[in-house]
Amino acid sequence: MDCKRVIWPTYAAAAPMLLVGIVILGWSALFIFRVGAPAAQAAQPKAAQSPPVRVAPGPASSAPSPADMETLRKLAAEVDLKSADLKAQLDYNARNAENLGRLLAFLTFATSLFVIALGANSYFGFRQILQSAKDDLNLAHKGVEDMPKKIDAMKAEIYAAYPLLQNVDAALRELVTTLRDVLPVDVNWREDVRLTEADRQRGLNAELTVAGLEVFQLGRFERYRRSASEIYQGLALFYGNQAVRRTTPGGAVDGDAPEIQRALLYIDKACRTDERNAAAFRDFGALHAVRQDFANAKRGYEASLAIDPEEPGALFGVAYIQASAANPELSEAIERMNALIQKGRWEPGQKKKYLAEAYTNRACYHARLAITLAPADRDAHNLEAMSDLEEGCRAAREHHVLPGWQRRVENERTAGDLAPLDVAFKARIDALLQ
Repeated sequence: MDCKRVIWPTYAAAAPMLLVGIVILGWSALFIFRVGAPAAQAAQPKAAQSPPVRVAPGPASSAPSPADMETLRKLAAEVDLKSADLKAQLDYNARNAENLGRLLAFLTFATSLFVIALGANSYFGFRQILQSAKDDLNLAHKGVEDMPKKIDAMKAEIYAAYPLLQNVDAALRELVTTLRDVLPVDVNWREDVRLTEADRQRGLNAELTVAGLEVFQLGRFERYRRSASEIYQGLALFYGNQAVRRTTPGGAVDGDAPEIQRALLYIDKACRTDERNAAAFRDFGALHAVRQDFANAKRGYEASLAIDPEEPGALFGVAYIQASAANPELSEAIERMNALIQKGRWEPGQKKKYLAEAYTNRACYHARLAITLAPADRDAHNLEAMSDLEEGCRAAREHHVLPGWQRRVENERTAGDLAPLDVAFKARIDALLQ
């Protein structure tokens, strides 16, 4: 707490208080010496009374009688008495006014002395407080001067133990780049990636680096939140890729294997670190789909679509779950593929990864739906399926994934959803596979 902010306003008010007290004192002194002057003037002795005017009787009048004279003498005496009483009252009132003026002057003088004393007390009291605060600050001044040096020493010690913290942004970018080199974003990590021993070593080194940064919980900072989420997401796919390479004798992924459990741990952390990372929720769904946990897989895909309604991997996954259900929702799956193919904004690598596969899956869904319809309605869906295959071939050739796409179509043609098309459109399909 800053003592000056509290003390200075009251300390500054002491000077005006002293000034006001001095002004009141001067005014009261003038009032003391001037008070009573009007009363003194009012109390001046009266002039001597003029003798009564005697009225001489006229020649036609007669002299007053003795009774009238006696009455006049009594009346004159009564007038003189009342005049003396009125004069005494006026003198008494004048003396009271003079005493009241002196009392008012005394009270004003005492008030001014009190104000001066109060101001002086405030001034010296707050001056003492300021001096005490200054002394306390001086005592701590030496420690404050040494603080920057101590902070620099602590920073040097932390940087020596964690060199990556010298440039966190560059370190996180390097981790993201490393994991994307091991598992490129434009390929299917489940089917098209075969990790070499060098790739696995790079992934493990990245995980070791992330473990060193865990103590700082970079995901709590808005600046690093997306990068940290993408790093956890990359580690999840790194372990997910190893899990799909180790299947059970029946060909399914062991949901309790250490690799898939570690992948789920990292993808859950990626989603919690950045709740706006639609790709992380997409991969959450994909990893659960690998374990055949379609309930959690659908939950992850729908969470991804709630963030980005055009997220291609989430649209792809939801359509696959709808088409693979016990009661397939083929029409809804086709609508999902329509939304994917008509996507307005594509991120780098997304068309290469998803577009040709989207046309192929939509062709499969049309072919399966045609089987459930009356013969008169089948031709339209079969034609749609064949058209999608041709568009898929064009997209695969454009994005340089034609060999992999042709292998997928050949498999679906012989033992999959496209088998019914091989009768009516055999020549056209053969042309696509050449």
